[in-house]
Formats: sequence, structure tokens, C-alpha cells
Amino acid sequence: MKQYENVKESGAEWLGKVPTHWPLKKLKHTVELNSNECADEGITFKVALENIESGTGKHIPTEVPGFEGIGNTFQADDVLFSKLRPYLAKVLHPKTSGIAVGEILVLTPNKELYDSRFLFYQLLSSAFISVVDSSTYGSKMPRASWSFIKELQLPVPPLSEQRIIANFLDRKTEKLEKLLTHKQDLLDLLQRKRQAFINEAVTEGLNSLAPRKSSGVEWLGELPAHWEVRRLKTVSQFITSGSRGWAEYYSDEGSIFLRIGNLSSSSIDLKLHNLQRVTPPSGSEGERTRVQPNDLLISITALLGAVGVVPQVIEEAYVNQHIALVRLNQDIVHPRWVAYFLSSPVGKHQFKTLTNGGTKEGLTLGDITSLVLPYPSYEEQCSIVDYIETRVRNIDKAASAILAQIETLKAYRQALISEVVTGKVDVRTSAAASSSAPKSMPQQLGLFE
Repeated sequence: MKQYENVKESGAEWLGKVPTHWPLKKLKHTVELNSNECADEGITFKVALENIESGTGKHIPTEVPGFEGIGNTFQADDVLFSKLRPYLAKVLHPKTSGIAVGEILVLTPNKELYDSRFLFYQLLSSAFISVVDSSTYGSKMPRASWSFIKELQLPVPPLSEQRIIANFLDRKTEKLEKLLTHKQDLLDLLQRKRQAFINEAVTEGLNSLAPRKSSGVEWLGELPAHWEVRRLKTVSQFITSGSRGWAEYYSDEGSIFLRIGNLSSSSIDLKLHNLQRVTPPSGSEGERTRVQPNDLLISITALLGAVGVVPQVIEEAYVNQHIALVRLNQDIVHPRWVAYFLSSPVGKHQFKTLTNGGTKEGLTLGDITSLVLPYPSYEEQCSIVDYIETRVRNIDKAASAILAQIETLKAYRQALISEVVTGKVDVRTSAAASSSAPKSMPQQLGLFE
């Protein structure tokens, strides 16, 4: 992209060089912090942190407001900035007036100096977010202070140029958002296909012409005639759950402590990239909750019914109280067969049934022992698992490629915004705007296919 010919040092390391004709002004001299507190009665448009999408500035509507009480009023064209966990980049440019609840700064730009859309993009830029995030205090709930933010010097181009830049970014981010939506739709389609063929495999087997019979379970329907139906307890050696109160044993090193976050609703493989460590207590209580390869793990509180299989190779690991640990009799049942069935749409149905349609909080170990599953021969279980995993690998490979494209586009969007609003590239002419990278990059990625 074209660069500005004349630049100067900004005096701020995070900002670098800026165009010579862009004056630098402290934020406190260009915006007003709005502290007009108001009760939320009668105000229909309410914004909390959960209503702002990270990194995009999109408003996420909620059917039922999840907050009440006192907030700060804002007007259309104010800019809302979350000072809590600023690395999440939660910035909103509202199109109507309302009330902001929570740790949200309401900023009203000086209209003689700032176009509100340009200010929105400036505060959303990765350069600004990084410097604000570097100032945070509080380890568990890091937040930035207005006393720091207001002293930051930002480049303030002429208003006419701000509008050109804002129009440019509106167009380009809209195009990128359409591409991202398209890719997310493809991911959703792949997930539906994945679930559909798993569901078919675990209820019909590999021979669709085999004679069928009623399973005797209403929600399960018909199964191949030579299959049985078993309760989980009949194919298990033991079923338990993790101990309570292990937070006191948390440590930076030690054994893995498996939590619900290590389970997934879309895969039976554990997520082992974000691990809590513990130094477990000695004795039988610790040994009871220690996992072995091929153990089945089931979420019994949040993310109800998420299922995972402990891999063949894993460090010493234990489960917390929100996970049921099922040690299967591997002479008669394949752990991944059980996991694939329980995580299939038909298998998940019984979790909903056991919680009375979601009105009951959590599952008991009694619920887990009573889980129903189809029971073909061990050899047929192995064949079905092999078939499923061959198909899953192909789908997951395609999904991984799409996810990589999505992450590339998101990173590019952030970089584009930052480059433009800090004056690293010049988009003032229509020729520059039409020939810039946002058009060619998605084509290089194959995103128009």
C-alpha cells in the first residue's frame, strides 16, 4: 500500500512515525469522559461487556438483559471502551443512545477535532490496545485506568482525512466480515456433517441393509437386530468423580488437573493446551481420581455431556469434581466407541432427558451409571471406530484449513486498522483504496472459492 511521503517521529515507541501534518494530542484534550450515571429503568438499549464482540466492535444483542442498576448514559456516536481486560479489545460505536453498565468508559469526541468512527477505529487498533494493556493492574481481573488512558497522545488527522479513512475501513472491514461469516458457515456445515455420519454409524453400523429391531428405548429407536442395549455400569469396572477442594493443591508444576475446559462438545479428544497443575495429596483419595489411558471422562455440570477419552500417552493426571471418570472393561467394549455414541446427537439426547430438559442442575454418578448405549460385538465396535476416525480425519483436516484462514483474516483486519489509523499507509486516494491488500489477500488465500 502507498505510504505517506512526509513523516515525523511521534515520540511514542508504540506509535512510531506519523504523517507530518497529523498533530499529536492527548486523549483528554480531544474527548470527554461521560460520567452521567442513570438507573436503567425505561432505557431499552443497554450495553454490558458481553454485548461487545472482541476485536470487531460488533454489538451482540441479548434477548434478556443480564444486568440491572446504575450505568453511564451514552449518545449515538459516542465511543465505548472496556477498561477491564483491555486485551479483549471491546470497543463499540453505538448508532443510538443507551446506557453502559460495567467497566466501560463512555467517550464523547470533540466534533471539531474527531470523527467518531475514526476514533472508534483508533481505539480498536492493536497498537492502542497493546499500550493500554501494558498499563493494567490486578492479576485476576486486569483493568486499565482512565488516568493512564487520558494521557496517551494520539495522532489527529484533519477531519476530512479522518472521514476518508473511516469510510475506507468501513468498506474493507465489511468485506472481511462477509468472508469470515462465509468461512464460519462452512465450519458449521462441516460440523453438522461430522455429527450426522457419526450418528448414523453408531446407530446403524456399517451395513445399512442389516435387519433391524426396536431397541426398546423410545429415543434410541431401531438398531441392527444383532446388537444389544446395555447400561454403562454393565461395561465398566468403576465410575467415580473428582474430589472437591483441590484448589489448595494448585501449583505451577506437578501433575495435570483435568477440568471441564479440557473437554469438548465437538470432539472426544481432550484439549491439553491449557492445563492446570496440582501437587495431589497422598493416599487413596488421590489414587481414586487418577486417570489411566482410555478412561472415559464425562462432564457432569457445565457443558453437560461433553465426553473425552484419555489418550494412550499422558502425564500423571487427575480429574476435578465436575468430571465423572469411567474405567471401562476393555475386553468387551472399545472406549472410543462408547465416547462416539455418547457424544453423538442421539447419545446426547439422554443427557438432556436426565436433566429434565435442562431444569435440573448437573448429573449424579447414578445418572452416569444408568446411561444407555448400543452394544455390538467388540470386533464390530472396532470396525465402526476405524470408519468414523477415517472420516473424522478428513473433515478435521478441512476444518483446520478453514480455521487457519479465519485466524489469518482476523489478524489481517487488526493489522490493517492499526496501520491505517496510525498513518503507516495512505488511503486518501480512491486508487489506493481500490488496489490495496484487503482485496488481493483473500484471493491469495482462496477465500472467494
